Amino acid sequence: MLERNQTIKDLFKPNSEAELAMYFKILQNIDTDDLIDFKIYVLNNKNQYETFDVALVRLAKEFEARKLLKALQKGKFRFTNKYQMLAFLKANFKNKDIASGVGMYRDMVIIALNKDNRFVNRYTLKELTSDEEGDFLEALFNEQYKIGVVRRLSTKEIRELEARQEEARQILKLETEQKKLEAQKLESQKYDQALDRFFKKLENKIVIIKA
Repeated sequence: MLERNQTIKDLFKPNSEAELAMYFKILQNIDTDDLIDFKIYVLNNKNQYETFDVALVRLAKEFEARKLLKALQKGKFRFTNKYQMLAFLKANFKNKDIASGVGMYRDMVIIALNKDNRFVNRYTLKELTSDEEGDFLEALFNEQYKIGVVRRLSTKEIRELEARQEEARQILKLETEQKKLEAQKLESQKYDQALDRFFKKLENKIVIIKA
């Protein structure tokens, strides 16, 4: 604890005990080993129009979110429920891309939050319906390592991917139709066999009367 206090004093140079206490409060969720990296982050990202204290509050939240995001992507952390995950998304991804290739969405499809914190499909440029949003969040909860991972494809890559997926759809369609025909053929064979058995039984029961 003493080492942490001294590190905060050395890095952030409070002018009074009250200011030091405030820094302790602001930095309470940042590990001691991360304080130097955080100070560098502050120097690189402070807005010239905001005071140091205001910047510290804002950037501490950003820094914590970035660390959590890295842990998610490495599989070292998972949200325990969808409500926690949704709160994190709305707090940190407003007007930002969330992920691509999640669940039913293809690799080229990026899902983002707009300025109104509504989920949007960057590929169709439309907001998700309530059902689509539910499906997306369910899939993302199961694939939390994809949060913040966005793959942006070139036009050429998108066309190639669409062509491969269309080819796969056509193959699947042909296979489905083939299985349907085979099933119909099998049913027809079973019907013919049943009909043959019926006529054979009928023949055995027929008594030929001779004049």
